[in-house]
Amino acid sequence: MLRKFSRPTSRAAQRVLALAVGKRSGPLLAAALTAALVGAAPLNASAEPQSLSIKNMKVSVQPEYDDPRVLVTYEGEFVGESSFGRKVQFFIPKGAEINQVCALRKPADEHLCQLYDTDAASQSLTFTLPIPTFYLEFYYQPLEGSPDKKMDFGFQSFYPVGKLQLDLQQPLRVSNFVATPKAEKIGTDGRGFSYHQYQFDNVTANQPVKVSASYTKTDPKPSVEKAKPGAAGTGDVNVILLGAIGIGILGLVAFYAMGKRRPQPVRVYNRRPGPPAYSRGPDPAVNIPQRAPAQASRQARATARGRTAVAPPIAREARASFCTSCGTEILADENFCPNCGQKARKLG
Repeated sequence: MLRKFSRPTSRAAQRVLALAVGKRSGPLLAAALTAALVGAAPLNASAEPQSLSIKNMKVSVQPEYDDPRVLVTYEGEFVGESSFGRKVQFFIPKGAEINQVCALRKPADEHLCQLYDTDAASQSLTFTLPIPTFYLEFYYQPLEGSPDKKMDFGFQSFYPVGKLQLDLQQPLRVSNFVATPKAEKIGTDGRGFSYHQYQFDNVTANQPVKVSASYTKTDPKPSVEKAKPGAAGTGDVNVILLGAIGIGILGLVAFYAMGKRRPQPVRVYNRRPGPPAYSRGPDPAVNIPQRAPAQASRQARATARGRTAVAPPIAREARASFCTSCGTEILADENFCPNCGQKARKLG
């Protein structure tokens, strides 16, 4: 166990020494010697552990649960929520394989795993606990013999424990199971496990608590198969499958909707000065009625008069007019509509 040191000089002795030195050499020298004495004295290694106490704690011992060794878990709560986080220390059996060192956040029992240090000489584990509730889990091998097996388990704490519950789980497929001392209560669960339960009140720091078990087991397999890291249970697989099916259905609906959607025509608006000119074919952008087949074009009318049609300048084009009766274009030198004979109205 870790060796602990205490201060050799008490506070009262330090005051007497300081007073004596002060009378002979003055108060300044007394203060300096007192400070040196306090600084040189080794700190008490048990000061922090002794200042803490555990309100309640449950120790679960499970031989050959999901491993040929023994699985042990510690779960409990320290007194004084305001004093955390701080370093805490627990005894761990020699050769233990540590699986979890966590703070336990309530009410969902969320495991907040922490970094930790081990000391082989004291067989202890130290870590900083951010909240008062904790959870530790480790495997070790105290089992002896086969198929008739026996084991001894011992627990002790660096801190006083107000209420300690120790559960010794009986493995599946065993016979002649005997727990020593005899358990105060034996309970069972729906999986077929039996639990030999012990209750201890006001357990002092470093007080040993021991139980033993013996049984016959010819089956080399553990009670249950160890869960593989990251393996999904049946419920998780169902959720994943349903999610994949839902995504597939949404994808099909989107694909079908895009396939059925017709491209919309693009409407292009040409902004030109003056009235829009008529064209031979329909203009998809501007809905303007086409001329009647009997209507004569500007070129035909100009040719009939013995002159060549020339594109008028922009100023003249801007002064062109249209028949108020049938909508036919009337040239600037025409006084009547060439289509219906309506008298032209001159602009300007």
